[in-house]
This record gives sequence, structure tokens and C-alpha cells, in this order.
Amino acid sequence: MSHPSLFYHYTPVCDVEGCDRPAIHKVAAPWTDGTQKELRNYGVYCCFHSEGQLERARDRQARVKLGAGEKVGTMQLYELIEGRLDTELIPVA
Repeated sequence: MSHPSLFYHYTPVCDVEGCDRPAIHKVAAPWTDGTQKELRNYGVYCCFHSEGQLERARDRQARVKLGAGEKVGTMQLYELIEGRLDTELIPVA
């Protein structure tokens, strides 16, 4: 008997309006409030829009006011890999 996959598999599309290319990167930053950790998602983008959207996200992040105990790490591009959780994504060098 086969077991169903534990992950939902799909190919995300670039978040730039009008772009229908497959997304290959997630723009995100590690976030914690002291009890939880996650990648704060700023969008997923194709190879043509990733770098520009990374810079825009860095600008937006610089204006965010953090709550008590919150910490946000460096905004980076993460390679989207089908079947992996956010915590398993690899930052692009």
C-alpha cells in the first residue's frame, strides 16, 4: 500500500503582476518572537524579478517596527525546492 505525500506539490508562479513565469526563489527573512521561528515571506519570484524584488523587500523590512521580543534576520533569496518546508530551504549565495 502506498502512502500519500506529506507535502502539497505545485509550481508557484512569480508574484510580479503580469508575469507568468515559474517562481524559483522566495524572498524571505528569518523571524522569531522568542518562542517561534519561521521565514517571513516577502514573495516568490522568477529568475528575472528575484534580485529587484529582494531590494524592494529590504527597503520595506527597514521600515517595519518590531514588537517586544521580535527579531528579524537578513533578507535573502531562498531557492524554492519542491517538497521542502521553509525551514529546509537553502539561501542563494
